[in-house]
Amino acid sequence: MALFAMFLWGSAIPMIKTTYKVLGITSKDPGSMILVAGYRFFLAGFFVIFYKFLFEEKSDRKDDFSLIFYIISTVVQITVAYIFYYNGLALISGVHSSIIQSTNFLMVLIFAHILIRDDKFNLKKVICVILGIIATLLSNVGGKVDGVVSLRGEVFIIMSTALNALGTVIMKKWGSKENTYNISIFQFIFGGFLLIIMGLFTHQHPLIFNFKAIVLLIYGSFISSTAFVIWYMLLRYQKASNVGAYKMFIPIFGAFLSVIILKDKFNIYLFVALFLTSFATTFLHSDLMEGKN
Repeated sequence: MALFAMFLWGSAIPMIKTTYKVLGITSKDPGSMILVAGYRFFLAGFFVIFYKFLFEEKSDRKDDFSLIFYIISTVVQITVAYIFYYNGLALISGVHSSIIQSTNFLMVLIFAHILIRDDKFNLKKVICVILGIIATLLSNVGGKVDGVVSLRGEVFIIMSTALNALGTVIMKKWGSKENTYNISIFQFIFGGFLLIIMGLFTHQHPLIFNFKAIVLLIYGSFISSTAFVIWYMLLRYQKASNVGAYKMFIPIFGAFLSVIILKDKFNIYLFVALFLTSFATTFLHSDLMEGKN
C-alpha cells in the first residue's frame, strides 16, 4: 500500500505534462496551467469527502476548527505552491523536477529547525541537508548537460517544494488537533476554487477537454486524494519512521515514469543526484545515529 501511494505521487509529473500536451498548453500560457490545477484539486476534494465517509473512525472526529489556520495552510500548500509547481513543470524535464522535489525533506528540516522548538538540527540532519544540497547542484548540472534546464523553471519548482515543506511544518506545529479529513477537504476545494478563479481571469486560450483530457484530470484528482488517504491510514497503524522511509520511492517513480512516458533523458549526474536524495531520505528515517548531536 505504501509503495502504491508513492507510485501515485510519482506519476503526477508525467500526468501533468501529458495534460499540457493533450490540451495544447504552452509555457507562455500560465493561466491555463493554473486553471487545470484548480480543476484537479477542486475535484480531489470531493474524492476525499467520499473517502471520509468510508474510512473515518470515531477517534478521527475532532471538533477543533480554526478558519484562519485552514486558510493560511491552504494558500501556502495548495494555491501558491501549485502556481509555482504547474508553471515550473512546463519549463524543465520531469526527471529534473522529480529530483528537485525530492529535496523536500531538506526544506522540512530547515523550517522545523526555525519554527519548532524541540526539532532542532543534529549531526544526522546536517548530513542529510548536505546530501540534499549536493543532489540539487548535481541535478542542475545534469539538466544543463541535456540542454533542457531553465533557471526560471528550477526556481519555480524549488519555491513550490519550499512552500510544500513550510506547509508540512505548519501542519505539524499548529494543525495536530485538526481533523485530517476536514482540513484536506477544505484545502482541496477552497485551494482549487482560488486557482480556478485566477485561471479563469488569466488564461489566454480556451481549454477544450476531450476524453483523454478528462481521464487525465480525473486521474490527477485520484492521485491527490487517494495517496493522501493511504498515507494517513499507514501513519495510523505504523511508526512514522518506518512509513517515512518509503518517500524515497517518490522521486524514483517520478524519474523513471518521466523517462518511460515523457521520453526524458537520464544522465549520470541526474542518477547520482537521485541516489543521494533517496539515500538521505532513507537515512533520515532510519535508527542510525539517533541521539547524535
